[in-house]
Amino acid sequence: MGRLIKYLATRCLPPRLYLHLVYWRRFGKRANLKHPATLNEKLLWKKLYGYKPLHTTITDKYAVRDWVADRIGQGHLIPLIASFEAVEQLDFPQLPDSFVVKVSHGSGQVVIVRDKPSVQERELKDRLARWTKENHYHLSKEPQYRDIKPRLIVEQLLTEADGRIPMDFKFHCFRGQVEAIQVDIDRFGDHRRNFYDVNWNLLPFTWSAWDRKGPKWPNGPEVERPAQLDLMLTIARTLSKEFDYVRVDLYNCDDKVYFGELTLHHGGGWERFDPASWDLYFGNKLDLARA
Repeated sequence: MGRLIKYLATRCLPPRLYLHLVYWRRFGKRANLKHPATLNEKLLWKKLYGYKPLHTTITDKYAVRDWVADRIGQGHLIPLIASFEAVEQLDFPQLPDSFVVKVSHGSGQVVIVRDKPSVQERELKDRLARWTKENHYHLSKEPQYRDIKPRLIVEQLLTEADGRIPMDFKFHCFRGQVEAIQVDIDRFGDHRRNFYDVNWNLLPFTWSAWDRKGPKWPNGPEVERPAQLDLMLTIARTLSKEFDYVRVDLYNCDDKVYFGELTLHHGGGWERFDPASWDLYFGNKLDLARA
């Protein structure tokens, strides 16, 4: 019954009502979408009224590569191994022993393959086939996802010298200005999350999904200032200057900076700040009159 209710809610409810219901469930209060003030309220408002065709291009994991290359060069793109328009076109035997495969139209739908011989080809293809049939718009009501053509993208697996997946740095930008840098620590273990300013000072808040115990991703241990921070800041400012708000995700790996993705509605507009005053603080930086 729970699955059926979720399906009906995501497919049948008007977007505005759906956004209100999810916000109420996450925050325990009504979102003010007539006169939004907080960042989360404004991100929800933008789902309803802020869409532009460019948003689909930069959300498409495949199409965004050319858009980014035009602005910062091919050298900051993660090397592309192959792309396929259908799952059955994926030539598994010809892929290297390690790689990353993801769908062009998804959010968080990524498979990291470290050792191809240990992976069952059929299981991998079945998972990818399920993903290609999904449309993230139904769950999030982010209009940029609605019309992206599903495609499989296979990229080089980035690893540090010790074999670890490199840490990604997420730059929250407003009209080309970086206002906070998000660092997710041990994402596949004891997941923690810190925020820093452009001078690498730790900011005193959490911004996270919540459960009954509190934030799922509380603050973690201090993270050393990345060696390529200045270059990453320059790239983030360049890629974000056309948007009133966007999150620019970058990797700092082996003294090189690679582009990850662009996100227009961090957390779907449903992640809580603690203290809550920071939601209003960042909301004041997003001018909807210019959206």
